[in-house]
Amino acid sequence: MLKHTGCVNGFYYENAPVIRRIGITGDNKETPKTQIRLPRYDTSMPAAIFGNPQFVNYAKICAMETVNVCRVGTRCVGILIKYSDPKVPPAILGQWYGSKESDHRCIYDYNKTTSTVIAFKLSESERAVRDVLICNHDAPELEELSSDIKVQVYKIGTRLVWWFNTRNDSISLWEDGNSSPSSIPIELALVQNFD
Repeated sequence: MLKHTGCVNGFYYENAPVIRRIGITGDNKETPKTQIRLPRYDTSMPAAIFGNPQFVNYAKICAMETVNVCRVGTRCVGILIKYSDPKVPPAILGQWYGSKESDHRCIYDYNKTTSTVIAFKLSESERAVRDVLICNHDAPELEELSSDIKVQVYKIGTRLVWWFNTRNDSISLWEDGNSSPSSIPIELALVQNFD
């Protein structure tokens, strides 16, 4: 693969309790070199806790068919968004675990309700998401009932970023920092697996 010829057509790792070797396979055929400009976005990165690397992903909160939440204990670790356009792949905002490690629940179904906002209830002491709601802007669930719980509300149609590590979460707007449009549609820029 050091020759830089051909297209990557596979990615594999040895099946072992821990990954010891990762390999990439290619077809060794010359390919035209095309310049694909990746989208550039500015977002406020939260302060990292020493020794805990942070991960990030984003999703556009619009034209959703269903939204499912993934919980591990009292922490809401992520949401799975299925869009109404079948050409747009589903997106995961935050993390997604299998049903053995977590609980999944549908929090939004386009066929049953319409909503105007998405809200995240974060514990300020633990810096973790406790709940995600998709509702109308005047819903009583949006009230802060505890001094420890902070509610962040965003309009449907925004693009959000979810920073996370093993213990903490941070949600913020993901704003376009590039004046010229990218050659990659934002909905297709990141493909993620889920079960």
